[in-house]
Amino acid sequence: MWLSTYNNRYIQNAMSETEHNLYGEWNDDDPITKIDKWLESDTWIEICHDADNGDEDSLDLMDQFNEMLGSLTWHVGNDSGMKRVGYEFKQILNLIENFN
Repeated sequence: MWLSTYNNRYIQNAMSETEHNLYGEWNDDDPITKIDKWLESDTWIEICHDADNGDEDSLDLMDQFNEMLGSLTWHVGNDSGMKRVGYEFKQILNLIENFN
């Protein structure tokens, strides 16, 4: 997994706290697993293929997703507060949900 070096409990606590306080009821799916599944999905593969063929919308989406992952990784790696890490996860999960 792409974020396996980080403490899963820290991440799950951040998401649970953030979801409960900011976005309503939290479901128990692991956000890292959701992101991993997205990166292996046919939809993501098609976006990557389209980007390789010069599709600007796909390129923009890949850039946006990459920036979000970079921000999440930075906040986790720099011990930002749980609420901030949860916020970063939520932004990524919201993007992914647009394609489900």
